[in-house]
Amino acid sequence: MADKHPANIRHLPDQTFVIDLTLPASVINTEHQRQLSLIQTNFKTKGFRPGKVPLDIIKQQLDAQDLILKTAQALISQSYSDIIKTNQLRPVVPPKITIHPLPLKLGVDWRLEISSCQLPSLRLDRHYQDQIKKINQGQDKNKLGLIFDHLVKSSQVQFPPVLIESGLENKLSHLIDQTQQAGITVSDYLKSKNLSLDALKDHYRSQIKTEWTLNLAFNQIAADNHITVAKSDLAKSPHPSLGHLIALQQKVIKFLTQL
Repeated sequence: MADKHPANIRHLPDQTFVIDLTLPASVINTEHQRQLSLIQTNFKTKGFRPGKVPLDIIKQQLDAQDLILKTAQALISQSYSDIIKTNQLRPVVPPKITIHPLPLKLGVDWRLEISSCQLPSLRLDRHYQDQIKKINQGQDKNKLGLIFDHLVKSSQVQFPPVLIESGLENKLSHLIDQTQQAGITVSDYLKSKNLSLDALKDHYRSQIKTEWTLNLAFNQIAADNHITVAKSDLAKSPHPSLGHLIALQQKVIKFLTQL
């Protein structure tokens, strides 16, 4: 699909990439018919055997906009997957998608803008170890917290807005789930904390930047100091990818606390 409908990809300095893509009306119509045929396979209605209902009758009983949305989801998912693979992009957050014109309808081209980002780069101050050595030699009980604070202060990262906003959506969604389980609303929670929604969002954005900065710093330190994870370290992990990440972070933390 990507080969038939070439995409224009804009790369920004902060590792954001923006895909501009037009889906022709003819392609949309073909996918729309395919989605209708898929529905026909198991469609049931009085007077017909399952899978034998004529398409014109199915159309009358379906929500037209729902079918168009199914068409859009299928086309966008496949197009995005093809473009990512063809251009060897490695997105780290789900894409943000804008479609024109709205509302979606058949018979016209759809213009898409799809935004995501790759892993941002980090610059770590080359003298970062000097202060960590002083922290390790000190008497403060919260040495690890001080080391983390120093790593954040010693790091420079240009964060893609799409990365921060994706993390913000995740945190807000998690908060909604938590408040629902507790039998309260988000407004109740904010009142109990004497917070405005904007203040909470700012707090979450700061958290997200700190979390990403530490993870990127750990990766950089591991690469610079040839810190790796052996297969034996993952033998008991039910989730190898997550296990690798945790094991690597633990090794980096051990390295830092022994400077």
